[in-house]
Amino acid sequence: MIECTTDDVPLMAMPKGRYFLEDRNAGEIMGAARMRNIDRHRAPRGQIEDREYEIAKHIHLVRPGGIGDLVWLTVLIDQIQTDGKTAHVHCFPQFHEIFNGLDCVVHQYPMPEFQREDLHPGPWIEFENCIENAVENPRESRHILDLLAGRLWRHPEKHLTVERLPRYNLEQWEIEKALERFPKTPHRRLGVDHTAPRIALQFRASGEYRCYPHFPEVMYGLFQRGYQVFVLGSPWDCDAPTSDLLVNTTTMEPHLSIRESVALLSTCDVLVAPDSAMIHFASALQVDTVGVFGPIKWQERAPLRNAHNFQFIQGTAECAPCNFHASGFQQFPDGMPCAAAGVCIALALVPAKRVVTAVNKLLGE
Repeated sequence: MIECTTDDVPLMAMPKGRYFLEDRNAGEIMGAARMRNIDRHRAPRGQIEDREYEIAKHIHLVRPGGIGDLVWLTVLIDQIQTDGKTAHVHCFPQFHEIFNGLDCVVHQYPMPEFQREDLHPGPWIEFENCIENAVENPRESRHILDLLAGRLWRHPEKHLTVERLPRYNLEQWEIEKALERFPKTPHRRLGVDHTAPRIALQFRASGEYRCYPHFPEVMYGLFQRGYQVFVLGSPWDCDAPTSDLLVNTTTMEPHLSIRESVALLSTCDVLVAPDSAMIHFASALQVDTVGVFGPIKWQERAPLRNAHNFQFIQGTAECAPCNFHASGFQQFPDGMPCAAAGVCIALALVPAKRVVTAVNKLLGE
């Protein structure tokens, strides 16, 4: 058995053998997971013909990671189920909970070859690279859902008849637990008869090129207005001290899981975030959102309904939007100003006051 780890966190114990791994980062995944002595066998690629989809009873969707992509895959799962078929999702074990309560079968990724042979037959569709490769015309917007659906169907507009809204299922006890752990507080300026608006603030995106550098100013601007602010993110994304109105979950022990963070998000009035997974969770939960975008157009990531409850701020610069996607250790495009500055110039030009004003507008203040 081989104990696979990422950043020293155990993921799974795996026997030696041949595994199905996606194309783009198969080598990087094996290195990060310390799987160098596991034989790699690449999974089949999509896309499939309409006739093949019509006669298939089982559809295998392969997307190992990418939390936002996995959340949007729930729309395709709904469509596959509506069409009378069974959806099989293949992803890393730590993301299986995204599909709790959905009518699908979730499998461990990477999958040993012998296990694949025992599965129900049906087409296997890879979703790796379908977002990253959409750079032929960076000025032309294509929504993330259209890109994902285009990998499954040649004519997604004919097949996609379900509501174009991702799903994420929380149990009522999870929401109650979040409120018990993080209770509502009185409004500091308006007094005990008024509850402080609750703001979830995701400090960082997974890629440096999508991180908004002025979130500390935004955080304190919201705090000064008497709002209850919850900082979400990876451990130690933010070193702000915790108080009754400013709760920094990134320094808590034990750290909140993704599911616990989403449960907390569901109790908030507004999410403030860069282009990141929390925006997609907020879309599924219909939580009002202020999103800050730079390299990618907000139209490619925005929810597809209730748009009046979302304020998307697009940073502008001569080089943006560029549709850049990080690859390996390269976080910025070569030869561009952001590569020298270490931050997306378009995002850096968005003042914190503009973000705080957008939150006030959603709150009606």
